[in-house]
Amino acid sequence: MDANGTDGTMRGGKRPERIELVLTMATPAIAPPAQSSFEPGTRLRFQPTTSEASEREQLLDRLQSLRRALPVLAQEMAAARRQAARLRSDNRKLAEQVRRLRATLEERERKAL
Repeated sequence: MDANGTDGTMRGGKRPERIELVLTMATPAIAPPAQSSFEPGTRLRFQPTTSEASEREQLLDRLQSLRRALPVLAQEMAAARRQAARLRSDNRKLAEQVRRLRATLEERERKAL
């Protein structure tokens, strides 16, 4: 059970796909600084390699596109849920109407006999 009291399945018993985003960071090759420029307490700056920078940019681009898509998907899901609720309501009304019509038809058949 999750925090909402459900077992994590969607209506219809299907589990939602699990999406995992795993970010990895490679350790850049570090060349020791020249002896003359190194002093204790000096901060070293690590520059990522070109491939690491490219991979980072690709990941950031992908993250940005997901951030743009998420609100659209959320709106579509909310609209679909509202439509499903309307359809269930309409279905209940139609089922009740069919039940009343069948009862009326059975009553007329009994009177005709």
